[in-house]
Amino acid sequence: MYYGARFYDPALGYFASADTMGVNKGASQSRNRYAYVRNNPLGYADPTGHRATPDVTGEPLDDPNSPGVTHNRDCHDEANADACAARAKELEDVYGLHVANIGTWDLHDLELILSAITDLLQAAHWSIATFREAMGTTGENRVILERKNTFIDPDTGKSEGWVAGYTAGGKITFYDSNFGSNGDSWSKRWMVHEMAHRLDQHVGGAFNRGMARFVARYEVNGGTTASAYGTGKGSGEDWAEAVAGLVYPYLTAYQNDRGMRRMDSSRAAYASSVFTEPGNGAPSGGSALYQ
Repeated sequence: MYYGARFYDPALGYFASADTMGVNKGASQSRNRYAYVRNNPLGYADPTGHRATPDVTGEPLDDPNSPGVTHNRDCHDEANADACAARAKELEDVYGLHVANIGTWDLHDLELILSAITDLLQAAHWSIATFREAMGTTGENRVILERKNTFIDPDTGKSEGWVAGYTAGGKITFYDSNFGSNGDSWSKRWMVHEMAHRLDQHVGGAFNRGMARFVARYEVNGGTTASAYGTGKGSGEDWAEAVAGLVYPYLTAYQNDRGMRRMDSSRAAYASSVFTEPGNGAPSGGSALYQ
């Protein structure tokens, strides 16, 4: 059975070759590089052949609060260097995302990004190749990931501590406010939000403009955005929140006071159509959603 990167032998219960992504020293089961999802197939899956994916709760396999996993996971710490390098290598080799200044990252940060990518792929029913095409990371092309303390507004020069991420010019930057007490699902929401900005920027803003036209055509008074954050901040933020809302519909940010999806059907239909046909903002067949 071919799992996207390695062959798996179901009779033996092992992969036919060793995991290329290395060992996480804080998790003893990862030392067996031939095992399938660290010998826990009931809780996890491995759609890419490179790593175990989270379970349906959205929590990463290597939760820093899990037994046997160190709380100090800074990548500049020598004890975490190999695991951080392995995660950075996976992001670059598999997804075309280059981790800049790895010493500024935490191992858990990198694992959350990988988990968020998996969530996006599963929600969109995309292959890795489709993801890379949509993100513009085919061949030698790369999108840079960087980690900084605080966003500095380029217009005012002021620090904006509430900003979780910023995407521009082939670079996605995440800030301290994205990692903390709000929980992993909250962090991954903003990771997918920023990836949605990159998807849009790669096609020159065609997705956010297309959604704005589509919503104006079918919704009264502008309809309802995916979240309160997506309201009044322009079509770019509206688009990014629509994508994140499709990936994480169970988060309260994307639900109304009755626990139902907040986003109107037009936004949901448009974002879903991009999942189906992500190419260049003008999919084959000339879908009316993009006109």
